[in-house]
Amino acid sequence: MKKIGIAIGVILLLMVGLYTVDFTQRVISLAETTNYPALCSLVPKINWFNMAYINPELTHSAELTQSDCYIWVALAHKNLHACDMLTGGSPNHCYKAVAEKYSDVSVCQLIDSSSESKGACYGFFAYNQDDIAICERLTEVDTRSSCFHSYNVSLCERMSSPSERENCILSINAHRD
Repeated sequence: MKKIGIAIGVILLLMVGLYTVDFTQRVISLAETTNYPALCSLVPKINWFNMAYINPELTHSAELTQSDCYIWVALAHKNLHACDMLTGGSPNHCYKAVAEKYSDVSVCQLIDSSSESKGACYGFFAYNQDDIAICERLTEVDTRSSCFHSYNVSLCERMSSPSERENCILSINAHRD
């Protein structure tokens, strides 16, 4: 009798898990399709079930969470309000992803000055447009330095301090290996 109870419990647990996966996927899909990020609040902040569904925009993620939902809506529709709904440092990463996807350097301005993402965002455009002036126009020292660090050794040579130049070149070469 105990074995039957355990078997029924396992079956129920699997059914609840499958329902949750399906529900989460449907909510995220609906939020993304309708460009309505408020639906993301229905998705758990932490999803305890390992997911098989992976959005092509975020191939690094194997679990679907509320944050993923907001980011997918932002990326699908260039909806910066969806990025605003994220907490912690996540809005900065969301803004950077939107800026890169839509080739819109102006979105980089929304990233907090204290975030490395800001310099990396501008650095992405400096590299892709081969335009060092993008980094040179930045007035915040850390953001400017991070921009120079991003992707191109020739940008490093414009850094004022010899130790910064050397660290920049070493960092870029490490990323290329």
